[in-house]
Amino acid sequence: MKIIHAIFSICCHQHSGRSPHYSDEIFPLCYRCAGLYFGIFSSYLFLFLKRKATHFLLDRKTGLLLVLFTIPLCIDGLANFTGFWSTSGGIRCVTGILCGIVLPLFLVLIRNSSLNSHLLHKINYIYIIVPLTLCSCFIFLFIFTPSYFVFHSMAIIAVTGMILFFLNMIITLFYLKSPVFSEQKY
Repeated sequence: MKIIHAIFSICCHQHSGRSPHYSDEIFPLCYRCAGLYFGIFSSYLFLFLKRKATHFLLDRKTGLLLVLFTIPLCIDGLANFTGFWSTSGGIRCVTGILCGIVLPLFLVLIRNSSLNSHLLHKINYIYIIVPLTLCSCFIFLFIFTPSYFVFHSMAIIAVTGMILFFLNMIITLFYLKSPVFSEQKY
């Protein structure tokens, strides 16, 4: 677990008062970051299981909905940071999950922007509902951890979500810099 703590120290404050505990062990992430990576993992799992799900377009209405999913994290994070209010771990986890579910979808949309539109289909709400349902199970296991095994498994799921997101970000950045993308765009 020390290695996982070291990995997450790069991107999380890891305050013990804002992180879940099991017995005397502290989770390597705060509630909000854990929710964020659980959401990211859930979206990638859905996209992997539904292979053609990575070929989609976004209409304005759905795009606005995805942006709205990020707003609770921004408001709650800013309000907690400034001391305007202090929320419980469960609420922090939920705001992280809402944002985490949509971040992979935004990265896939950036990559899809160079594809011909006849190869793509519109995104539907299943892209949000399935990962949200999976995250509900994660929240339950996360808050009511029954054993060390589950506690450590949740840490591994969070690490996997973090690795998937950063790898996808790097791939997307390389994809944007590729000559094929540049030629199709202009």
